[in-house]
Amino acid sequence: MSLPTSSLFRERERGLPPRVNQLDAERLHEEILDLLKQEVSGVFAYLPFGWLQKWSPEIDLFLRLLLWKYTVWRSAPSPADSVQNLTFDLERSCFIGSVGPSERSGRKRLPLNIRLLYALLHILLPWLLARLKQHLQNAEDPFPSSRHHQMRRPGLVTLRQVETAERVVEALSLVNLVAFLLQGRYRSLSSRLLGLQMREANPDVQRQISFEYMQRHLYWHSFTELLMILLPLVNLRALRLMAWRWASRASAKVREEIVRWQERVATLSGAQTSLKNGSGGAGLEGVEHGGSKGSAEGKWRGGGETINSRCPLCSDAVMTSEIEASCGHRFCYFCLSSACAADRDFACPLCAECVDWYRWPRRRRAPPLL
Repeated sequence: MSLPTSSLFRERERGLPPRVNQLDAERLHEEILDLLKQEVSGVFAYLPFGWLQKWSPEIDLFLRLLLWKYTVWRSAPSPADSVQNLTFDLERSCFIGSVGPSERSGRKRLPLNIRLLYALLHILLPWLLARLKQHLQNAEDPFPSSRHHQMRRPGLVTLRQVETAERVVEALSLVNLVAFLLQGRYRSLSSRLLGLQMREANPDVQRQISFEYMQRHLYWHSFTELLMILLPLVNLRALRLMAWRWASRASAKVREEIVRWQERVATLSGAQTSLKNGSGGAGLEGVEHGGSKGSAEGKWRGGGETINSRCPLCSDAVMTSEIEASCGHRFCYFCLSSACAADRDFACPLCAECVDWYRWPRRRRAPPLL
């Protein structure tokens, strides 16, 4: 009685590489092409607008031909196949033509017709279909006179035929994928048409599965989902106003210390006589009241302009719907009302005084005409 063996060991006995390695190699090959296209796009980024989109199929054709020249033409595995420990199985492949040795290396190579047909199926035909479809779409009339006239146009019929051919190829590729998952041979439709099979380059190498990359992705996605759930629940405006209040109180204390230090320096230097003058005393008194009492009447000057000339929240010189708070400073109506709605204990950023109420400012009467 023989013990049941897994499909992996049965495939190893038949010389077939794991299906997941073959599919990963196909996907990695396309990702390598995408990386090369990104680098080429960066080189031609400063060319006139639309140039890169116009010649994008030709750039893709050039990159695919470059990879084909250094891989299939030399009967060598692609970089993606090398990463997955895969190479061409020249012994089991059922293609037309003889496998002859290379003149330089002496190793077996793919037949010339297979290499050329591979380039035709993998590179030239997709480029021709993309160019033909783009040409027919550009030639199509966006505003046809009638539906009957549109149906009879030869260009549109050809476009529909091209789209039908693409759907047929996609359906055949799906059938080939199902057959590949069942048999483990011919990972693509073109490989089945050419009879190309893959094998393990080094059968003695053990397959090592690492879940570190997957775990990092799971951790990152879990963290982002947690942030997406928690961020809408956090009142960011209240946090910003709290930080602003703390900074304004700290700046008010710093201003008070500066004023006290200036008074001490003036006293020690014998500047008491200058303080008795009207202009100097009034100026110092204004600074003292602005630093100690928080400029309740909005008369503290900083940078040559009064506090009330700008909204303390949005720093806009032209306040929209100007409104006066209980501390005497003026804000934009939307800024102050939204701040008070977000934080009941909202304090003025300039004087650190809690805003209990706000009202429309009283209009000053125009001076009488002389």
